[in-house]
Amino acid sequence: PRRSGSGESPKAIDVLQTVVTFLDAQDYEKRPWEDDSSCLVEAMEYCDEKLEDLIQAALAEGDEFTRRTAAKWLARYASDEIAAPVYRGLLHDSQPRVRWWAAVHLSRIAPETEGLTAVLVEAMKGKWMPSARVLWCFDLSGMGEAAEALGHLGSAAREAIPDLMGVITRSGRDGFAYNEQLAARAIWRIAGGEETVRLLAPQRNLDQRIGALLDEIETIQRGGEPPEGDWPRHACFIARFVWRQGEDDYWKHARPDGRGAV
Repeated sequence: PRRSGSGESPKAIDVLQTVVTFLDAQDYEKRPWEDDSSCLVEAMEYCDEKLEDLIQAALAEGDEFTRRTAAKWLARYASDEIAAPVYRGLLHDSQPRVRWWAAVHLSRIAPETEGLTAVLVEAMKGKWMPSARVLWCFDLSGMGEAAEALGHLGSAAREAIPDLMGVITRSGRDGFAYNEQLAARAIWRIAGGEETVRLLAPQRNLDQRIGALLDEIETIQRGGEPPEGDWPRHACFIARFVWRQGEDDYWKHARPDGRGAV
């Protein structure tokens, strides 16, 4: 409404932008009580529209922020059958973060989709922030998001191994942080234990956690269980919020599922 005596016209409300902003609160705010996304879900009970339809409308009609945020959240609120064809249509979108989110989600719901590796390598090289909250807590960026998604493709993503190795060898400057750890895990899922040991063994002294990963791989290859040690298993990664709680805990050894060489 217009302020009394201000002479200002009322500002139009962008409904679709408001919807995705509410959704993104759950992954952006530092404190749980600042998360307003539940208010939107409650409000939808009094609306004839479905939330998944509003998110798709935001993808089709929204501005840059609205579209990339809608791409981020559609997979949580729409079924795989609805989300997969929408994301396939976005793989070559003109907006980078729209196509990057499409590839990240397709790596889980439709990993056989052609062209995912190239888009995810592009996303791994891009400068973007999937979630402010996990960036604050764990320093995880779009690099780690895309690396983890490449691991979901298994042996089909072999062409990405040099780029994943590039992420790991850069860690000498900043320490072997979560982005680098995810890149190492992706190589393991793509190439299998033997080749991962061959590739990473020369980097063992770069960081103690590379050694921990190599020890874990060798233990598993001998038929043992992964050692506990210092390897982090608690990362609050964005995919676990956007996707299904507890789904695909990449800090634990992934058993063979027909896609990868592990």
